Amino acid sequence: SAAQKASGFEKSYRKNKNASIPLIILGTAVFGTGLGLFMHEKAFFGTNSKTAQYALMFSGFSMIGAGIRFNLAAGIDKNYYLAYSDLSKRSFDLNSVLDDDFILPSIENSVRSSNIGDLKNNGISLIILSIPMIALAGFAIYETTTYVWSHDSIFQFRSGSGEVLYGLFRLFYMPTIAGALALFPSIFFIVSGIKDLVKSSRLEKKNTCPGTLTLNSIAPVIDPVSKTYGLSMGFSF
Repeated sequence: SAAQKASGFEKSYRKNKNASIPLIILGTAVFGTGLGLFMHEKAFFGTNSKTAQYALMFSGFSMIGAGIRFNLAAGIDKNYYLAYSDLSKRSFDLNSVLDDDFILPSIENSVRSSNIGDLKNNGISLIILSIPMIALAGFAIYETTTYVWSHDSIFQFRSGSGEVLYGLFRLFYMPTIAGALALFPSIFFIVSGIKDLVKSSRLEKKNTCPGTLTLNSIAPVIDPVSKTYGLSMGFSF
């Protein structure tokens, strides 16, 4: 049973790892292309499509973030694979009672300890990734607003009211749409990173908590005087 579970987690680990590495590499290349176009326009006064610049940079960031998430899933699957693989290779006495209620929690505790580092590294990576994304989103909103102010509409309107309404649409909705598209992945990654850090902190606290089955923890539940009574009657906890 342990060997079968180990095999399943190994396959899942390899799938997630095979997805994470290409996403991070491709995302870096896509972001680099967008950044190159951005720098060509800003630093060398070139002329490029702003849509292409921001679309490439945010697509690259999003692929890198997805690759980091797949890498976390791969790390957790690997920890389960190693734990069950180790269990499948153990030698047990023929008289041992192999109770799932004991073995499975011990596996979970082992994996939980291993996952702390993976969750912490993943959380920090996503938060670091989200910082330039948020800054870039703000700049995208600014650039969109500036473009709307400095460029006339390509449509010809017969009435002044129609032109005013379309102008308001361009001024308010176009930057809002650009900001929403840019901020959504940024916020998603920073929230995911914070959640992973919180989860790793909780797991760390669980690992450092003392066992619950002690005389001090059990006796008060039984009776306030049970500590003295239990000891005098020869109880052993």
